[in-house]
Amino acid sequence: MKIKSYLSQVIREGEKDMAWGIGDFGFEMRLTKYIPSLLDQGIHQLIDLFERKFQVSRIKHFAIHPGGKQILNKVQEAFGLPQSVNFHALEVLRNFGNMSSATILFVLERMLHDEAVSGDILSLGFGPGLTLETLHLEK
Repeated sequence: MKIKSYLSQVIREGEKDMAWGIGDFGFEMRLTKYIPSLLDQGIHQLIDLFERKFQVSRIKHFAIHPGGKQILNKVQEAFGLPQSVNFHALEVLRNFGNMSSATILFVLERMLHDEAVSGDILSLGFGPGLTLETLHLEK
């Protein structure tokens, strides 16, 4: 795979809903039930930017961080994508669950070995803040 471009955005409204902190026994994570709707709003705000930067309407393959089924569905709906776009992410979620940041790498590995996946791939990951990390790849 080849990196073509990337973009990092922060959706400030999610600062209190997804956060990492250092506690007495290691890292502590805060996730609220509002994350899927915040992602939905954030992606809708960024669709024009994504189109200009990545020509997202021409991309057929997406590697979406499987933080949960609801997150996958919200991203799919925001971009108007078919359910099949989440095939690899759902398999990783089913087999391993949400493994935090590393989960997207498992999705990308599956896509790397899938002969049906070629051309552009838009990878989307989500993190504290609420941060949206986007990587435009070519396979």
